[in-house]
Amino acid sequence: MIQQDTMEQIIRSQQEQIADLLETNRSLVESNGKLLKQTDALQQKIQELLSQIE
Repeated sequence: MIQQDTMEQIIRSQQEQIADLLETNRSLVESNGKLLKQTDALQQKIQELLSQIE
């Protein structure tokens, strides 16, 4: 059977991993938002350029 202090260590380690994953997720969401804005701007510029050609 696993000792209580070992279980507490495992729980602490998992809590730290969860906190790190949440921070990574937050960062990825932020980056995704920036990329979406850039994509929108690029699509708008492409439309402007296409309208000049037509």
